[in-house]
Amino acid sequence: MRKKGAAAQPKAARAGAADLTEADVELFERLRALRLRLAQEAAVPPYVIFHDATLAAMAAARPVTEEELLALPGIGEKKTRHLRQSLPGRDHGCAI
Repeated sequence: MRKKGAAAQPKAARAGAADLTEADVELFERLRALRLRLAQEAAVPPYVIFHDATLAAMAAARPVTEEELLALPGIGEKKTRHLRQSLPGRDHGCAI
């Protein structure tokens, strides 16, 4: 429950995203949109795909290799494999 009089924080300011640069926040929001699409396709809640803190870590680190992606919190072999299957042909200089 939110404290009376407390202002709601924007999504990007929550769950570890507070230290993101403006460019990172833009990527964070794009990742959230992608997560929503993947969640809808899989008929699961978005947090099952990735938590906001994981998306914030992705946006800040901008992993290029699979090893860099696996080093982020909340990402393991299974999620990496699922991403590869969900995003075939992605060639944008980023592991995600």
